[in-house]
Amino acid sequence: GTNDFGRSLPISEFISAMTTALGKIVTSMPKTEVVLLTPLYRASMPVNKLGLRIEAYAEAISNSAQKFHLKKVDLLHTSGVSELTAAARLLDGTHPSSEYRASLSRHIAACL
Repeated sequence: GTNDFGRSLPISEFISAMTTALGKIVTSMPKTEVVLLTPLYRASMPVNKLGLRIEAYAEAISNSAQKFHLKKVDLLHTSGVSELTAAARLLDGTHPSSEYRASLSRHIAACL
């Protein structure tokens, strides 16, 4: 999601590609537990070239999780990374700092 957002992939193409990929994964490996994660807040790029915010891609991921009955970890809204904390928790406005990765890992594990 974050790379698709950064490359300004149209949301309809993102949804189509995700639906195709998830359909293949769920069908070919029905015993595999699939967990979707929404992207983190991106301080480095609040809006992409299409005028979309990262929230649009996170919502598409959430909708796909619901459609395929998959678990989801909503990092956008529950990771603790926001406009107020991004400078302390993200290296470059996008990627978690090494110090924050451990905390983020614990958060993801707790959600599972």
